[in-house]
Amino acid sequence: MDHMMPDLDGIETAKLIRALPDEYFQTVPIVALTANAISGMKEMFLSNEMDDFLAKPIEIAKLHAVLQKWIPGNKRGKALAAASMQNDGTSGIELEGLDVAQGIARMGGFREGYVKTLGFFHEDALSRIDLMASALEKGDIKAFTIYIHGIKSACGNIGAVALSELAARLEAAGIRNDTDFIRTHFEIFADKTRDLLAVLDVFLRREQAGDAAVVAGDDDVALLLLELPKLRIALGKFDAGAIEKALATLQSGVAGTENRHALDEIAQHVLLFQYDAAMAIIDALSASCSDHGLRDRRMHDRRKSERRTEETHGQQEQRVGDRRSLDRRAEKK
Repeated sequence: MDHMMPDLDGIETAKLIRALPDEYFQTVPIVALTANAISGMKEMFLSNEMDDFLAKPIEIAKLHAVLQKWIPGNKRGKALAAASMQNDGTSGIELEGLDVAQGIARMGGFREGYVKTLGFFHEDALSRIDLMASALEKGDIKAFTIYIHGIKSACGNIGAVALSELAARLEAAGIRNDTDFIRTHFEIFADKTRDLLAVLDVFLRREQAGDAAVVAGDDDVALLLLELPKLRIALGKFDAGAIEKALATLQSGVAGTENRHALDEIAQHVLLFQYDAAMAIIDALSASCSDHGLRDRRMHDRRKSERRTEETHGQQEQRVGDRRSLDRRAEKK
């Protein structure tokens, strides 16, 4: 439950939930989510109908710990293959205005998760700037403060340290209703955000162009076609044991680099209980395997057809030769 939201804040919303008549609403865990991680905040949330506290920017390891704590054992998967999923470091990414190492660390060390988060920021940030500008035009400082609070966390998540710090100063100005500071510094913030978005636009286009489709290698197709359906069924049933078994079989048997990369991404989504995302990758990989098999069959059929053509051509040449021999014999007689 986010703390700062338009209309109702997180505490007010939590109290309304607890006031609902069904027993479920009295016991359902509510975890506070806030960027204001100052001393005493956790105690304040716990005394106001919430069960736990998570600070923003979110760190994947801490998020996972909270989920493991509050999701019942029969509704959660196991922490799968965490040891085998190596920290990617910065993976050669260098982007002006970003602390890439910090951003990847917040994603649990996964490059793929970081690049996706950059994509989300790229899609969302400009509309957030427009919302803040509109709020200022209307003189709605409360709305502006809520919007800048959200983008402050988003900047922190991707490692845009300077932007996050400037957003924090703008948020503080909104809280104290310092409109002069806001109007002077918001344009600076907006310009720097647009500069970052231009950098991200180039990077994301390059990533998209260079990111080859998930293609199954020859040696992996049979194993993938056998085990991927099992993994998908296990995910649909939330069967942690079957999920772990299928993933372990795939990760130990698949050799192709691209396929291992896809399996690591599936395991990451499973680790974060993002089963729909995991199944989407499974479907793409399964389709790739099927296409691969179809290409093999087409190639086999084409080669078979070529052999038949060669045989037919050879038979035709033989007939022509036989006919010419008969003609020569007839002439001699």
